[in-house]
Amino acid sequence: VKRLDQGDMQEVSIDIVDVSPNGVGFLCKEVLSIGAVYESKLRIWTHEVLHAFLQIVRIEMKGDSYTYGAVFIGMSESDAARIRVVAAILLVLLYLLIFAFSGQDGEESGSLSSMISEKCAELLNAISRKHWTQNVINSMAAYFEHPIRKLAHFSEYACMGVLLYGVWRPWKERNRKLYLLIVLWVFVSAGADEFHQLFVPGRYGCFADVVLDTCGGAFGLLVCVYVEKIVRRRKQKRKDKEKEITL
Repeated sequence: VKRLDQGDMQEVSIDIVDVSPNGVGFLCKEVLSIGAVYESKLRIWTHEVLHAFLQIVRIEMKGDSYTYGAVFIGMSESDAARIRVVAAILLVLLYLLIFAFSGQDGEESGSLSSMISEKCAELLNAISRKHWTQNVINSMAAYFEHPIRKLAHFSEYACMGVLLYGVWRPWKERNRKLYLLIVLWVFVSAGADEFHQLFVPGRYGCFADVVLDTCGGAFGLLVCVYVEKIVRRRKQKRKDKEKEITL
C-alpha cells in the first residue's frame, strides 16, 4: 500500500487476514494513519492482483506489528466483479457436489453412508476408549447412519445459504426481501434435487428432505446475519473509543 497524500512515502507490505466485499483486515509493521487513504495492490488466492483504494478505519497493536481495518472507497468495476465471481464459483461448485451425490444410485449412496457411519463409530470408540467389539461398532454405525445422512443434507444447504448471502449481499440491501429470496432459492434448489432423485435407480424424492434442506439454508443465512451484526457492533464500539481518544 502507498499513501496518496504523501508523494514521498514508500510502499509498505501488508498481510491480509480478512476480506469482505466492503473492506479488508490486515497486519503491517509500519504505522499507518486512521482516516488516511492508501492506494493498494492486493494479491488474492488466485494470484490475481486487485487495484483498490483503502481508507483506514481501525488500528490495534498486536505483538510487534499493527492490526488494521480498512474499507474500500474505490475499486474498478472489473475488480469488484472479480470478487463476486469468486463467491459465485464456490456456489457453483457446491451445486455440482450436491448433484454428484444425488446422482449416485441407491447401492452406491448406501455404501458411502455406511462407510462414513462406520468411520464415525470407530472414531467414537477411539475417543471413548471403550474397546468395543466389531459387532458393537457395526450396530452403532447402523444406528447413526440415518442421522448422519440428514446432517449431511442440512450442512450442504447451510453452506448454500451462506454462499447465497455472500453472492447477493453486495447487490441488495440487507432486509426481509433478501432473506426471503435466499430461503425461497434454497427451497427451489432442494425441490429440484429431490425431483432429480426420482430418476436415479434406487433413490426417491422426499418432501421432508426439502423442508430439512430449507431449514439448513435458513440456518446458514441466520449465521451470516448474526455474525454481520456482531462485526458491526464491534466496529461501532471501536469507532466510539477512537472518538473518545481523539476528544
